[in-house]
Amino acid sequence: MLSHVLILILSICVKATVPDSPIIGILAQPSSVSGQYVAASYVKFVEMAGGRAVPLSYYATNETTAYWLRQLNGVLFPGGSASIPDAVRYALEYSINKYNQDNEIFPIWGTCLGFEFLVEAFGGSLQEFEAENITLPLFLTEAASTSYLYGGKNKETLRKWLSDENLTMNNHQYGAAPTEFQKPPLANIFTVLSTSQDSAGNSFVSTIEAKAGYPIFGVQYHPEKNAFETGLVPATGLPYEVTNHSSHAVSLTSSLAHAFMDVARKSNNSFDSSVTEQASLFSNCPVSTDMSPEFVQVYFFHTNWTGDLLPCSYSHLYHHEGAASSFSSSITTS
Repeated sequence: MLSHVLILILSICVKATVPDSPIIGILAQPSSVSGQYVAASYVKFVEMAGGRAVPLSYYATNETTAYWLRQLNGVLFPGGSASIPDAVRYALEYSINKYNQDNEIFPIWGTCLGFEFLVEAFGGSLQEFEAENITLPLFLTEAASTSYLYGGKNKETLRKWLSDENLTMNNHQYGAAPTEFQKPPLANIFTVLSTSQDSAGNSFVSTIEAKAGYPIFGVQYHPEKNAFETGLVPATGLPYEVTNHSSHAVSLTSSLAHAFMDVARKSNNSFDSSVTEQASLFSNCPVSTDMSPEFVQVYFFHTNWTGDLLPCSYSHLYHHEGAASSFSSSITTS
């Protein structure tokens, strides 16, 4: 009996020690179906490269966001439809301060809406484009061949595929024109790695990396869909979206996921305890198909969940009241 007590005490007090398996916070967003949601494809995107993931509340206060960030190894802003929340700007400031003040890495990744959050957060403007449910090639810039995401001899074949084939699934009404990145403030912050053309022939920026070594990356397209979103229209059995699921398309997904996780592995952050770490992971959350075929699987959370409670114990499917107050108090006293 005493041995079981000792193991429990040690698991609470000892920090997480799973080597080379970074934990990424994925921002939830408001759902028209129920509360907040995270599409499971983003979790799988992280996991396919050896990472793990926890949800971050769209409605989190800065205090709560700070509590989670200091335990995470990076953050992913997913696609969707929502206005930019406070957590986005707070996470970006945290990443920049980590790099400037502590010489430490804390990567930020933005996909589609998440890409647009990066543009807005750094003072850029968005324009309307006709790029909904369309798969496109990339027009790589000269900088792409020496970039982190696409650069190097080992990615020469990938660059050829991206240029020659329609590998990138786009589903956005807004984006940023190349001219946005040719003037301050964005010109001082980001390097443009690719552009794409919408169905009307208008160019928009589709891949960016932050300059000066800051670990901030953005793609306007959806790499996670290539591997994990295979929804079918029930009445016809046809694909819900025109996503490319070829081996080349999935190789792109894998390449980007590994690039993100490799940077996240450089983060020195860790959870305060293995108990909190394990309880917070998406692997403990109930998964739903309520938004299929748009998303094969999703995770739902209460609208009033602001991140001050263990996320997966407070989903819309399971609401356990035990241990909530003690966990909430740990945030305010940390």
